[in-house]
Amino acid sequence: MPSQAASHPSNSLHVLYEAHEGKVSDKWASYIYLYDAAFNKLRDRPIRLLEIGIQNGGSLEIWARYFPNAVKIVGCDINERCRLLTYDDPRIAVVVGDANDDKIFEEIKSISPEYDIIIDDGSHLSSDIVRSFGFYFPLVTTGGVYVAEDLHCSYWESFEGGIEAPYSSIGFFKRLTDQVNRENWGAPLPASAALSFFADHWKAQFDDASLGLIEEVAFRNSTVIVSKGKPEDSLLGSRIVVGKTAIVDAAPQDFAGHSAAAPDQTQNSFGPMSERSEALLMTLPKRVVALEEALAEMEKALAEKNAELVHMQEQAAHAAACQAKLKADLVETRQYPQKALADKLGFHVLRGLVATPLPVPARMRERFARSAAKRDPKRSA
Repeated sequence: MPSQAASHPSNSLHVLYEAHEGKVSDKWASYIYLYDAAFNKLRDRPIRLLEIGIQNGGSLEIWARYFPNAVKIVGCDINERCRLLTYDDPRIAVVVGDANDDKIFEEIKSISPEYDIIIDDGSHLSSDIVRSFGFYFPLVTTGGVYVAEDLHCSYWESFEGGIEAPYSSIGFFKRLTDQVNRENWGAPLPASAALSFFADHWKAQFDDASLGLIEEVAFRNSTVIVSKGKPEDSLLGSRIVVGKTAIVDAAPQDFAGHSAAAPDQTQNSFGPMSERSEALLMTLPKRVVALEEALAEMEKALAEKNAELVHMQEQAAHAAACQAKLKADLVETRQYPQKALADKLGFHVLRGLVATPLPVPARMRERFARSAAKRDPKRSA
């Protein structure tokens, strides 16, 4: 693209914009220079042009002057006030309605079944941009171009975008670049398979045959130009090896005339058969929440197990204390067997006195009971 500071030929798009005094047209400066370079090869041809989003309609007048041999110049806008737009040039037609509505699409096709240039300057919403491409790229002629303007909006949330938004229109066109390299995918997939996430998310439809004709996807600030060519135009082609002296490596000479052959990538975990990365990104927040919930459950279960462990440790400590007491009693019994026997006999005698039917004072019975309790073998255990 020539510099914006360069001099302009008398019939350049820039000059036409500067001289225009008709209906208002609103374009960023860089677009005018970009279009002058991109459309120059089509300028003198009997082209058909479609612009989605025309606002005041001034661009249609300028396109009519820029393409003197144009057959048809069609503008589409959802704003009902565009019905008030009239033109003296019979080549210019205006369709009022949503370009992504089936009825409006058929009306545009009835004016011309195909277009050499299609420019999307519509709502700038990612959903509309992706759906419009699905609708209208099949109408682009071989050698024609499809342009999406104002893609800076796709970085903004209010236009269904964001720099990391997997569903943004800029993300869609980035993914579209895979179509240029489709012969290297290494899997027998239809061209639309790489766009399945966008098809599902935005309820869009993509034509495999048209996607197979994408020759180039070129990005500039806020714009993308998708060029359609013949099937062979985007192929890598055969390997050209020339020269006779191969001091370093003679192997290339063996591949002269060979065509590219991608190795099988059907088992590649990041290959064409895997889930689309955009879909994975969309489910990531839910997966994080699920992991956090699972972690919370594990922490709860761990706390319960820790409580059980503390209880078991307390029981073990109590059992150890009882065991130590029993060992001590056993040692004492072995060391003082007569005393142990005397205590046992004393216990039974005192229990007998407590239970005797003889007239024994109550206070004495209480003393017998206390003494018996002190000598109770179970108490020692």
